[in-house]
Amino acid sequence: MDATSDRVEAWNRHRQTSEQGSVAVLTLLAIGVLCGAFLYVAAVGSRAAESTRARTAAEATALASATILARVQNYQAFLRLSSEVLRPARWPARELVDTAELLVWRRGLAVMQKDLEDAGPAWAVKSGLRLGGDPVYGGRGGVTKTAVFPKKVSEACRELAARHSIVHGLSLVAAPSDAHFLGALSALLPSNARRRPAAQPILGVACAEYYSRNFYPDKSPWDMDFRARLIPCDYSEADSLFAVLHCGEDSEALVEGFTQVLTLTQKADAPSQPEPNGEP
Repeated sequence: MDATSDRVEAWNRHRQTSEQGSVAVLTLLAIGVLCGAFLYVAAVGSRAAESTRARTAAEATALASATILARVQNYQAFLRLSSEVLRPARWPARELVDTAELLVWRRGLAVMQKDLEDAGPAWAVKSGLRLGGDPVYGGRGGVTKTAVFPKKVSEACRELAARHSIVHGLSLVAAPSDAHFLGALSALLPSNARRRPAAQPILGVACAEYYSRNFYPDKSPWDMDFRARLIPCDYSEADSLFAVLHCGEDSEALVEGFTQVLTLTQKADAPSQPEPNGEP
């Protein structure tokens, strides 16, 4: 009986030890799964938050630039109207008016109008970059570069800017923080399955237009009610595509990212080709 009792007691001890080992293994597996789920949710959440930040920065850039261009149009319309009022032929009692002085005033207004025409686009670009590059969009995983299109970098771009009333704002997050979480998630995998995740930059794209409220969709040089608003981007339009691809300056990284995003979008929107047997 003593030998039997000893064997039973030894078996019970062995079974308890085995069960405790199984529980420890399951606990470690559960902790690994929970850590992986947490890191995955953190990576997805940070990617979504930084994408929103990039898009907001692009919208701020485009809208600020379009607002300045609308203001320039209003100033120029005011100068045109003022110059027309000072035209000597409009004064019935011309003998009571110093015609030479009126001409001096009109020449001054013409110079101001020309200066606005030359400096207005640069003013718009500077304002857009200052607002889009605000520190509120920066920080870890924040926007590292913004750009405004089109710029008058060539004669073709100058002609485009004269007829194209749409401003394109782009922003780039060069080092998104989701790579940090994906790296930690990869560390949970077996050593032979680990790989260093590539940090995919995030590109924000936005468009804004300045328009004549009283003559939309046309424009009047005499209208002093130009305004700006955000609009959906349509890069199937040749002018919009040309503005981003050819009318930038010091924006190679943004243009490269824009080209990649545009290519992926075109592939996603392309209709599926039927198989040779007629099945989709």
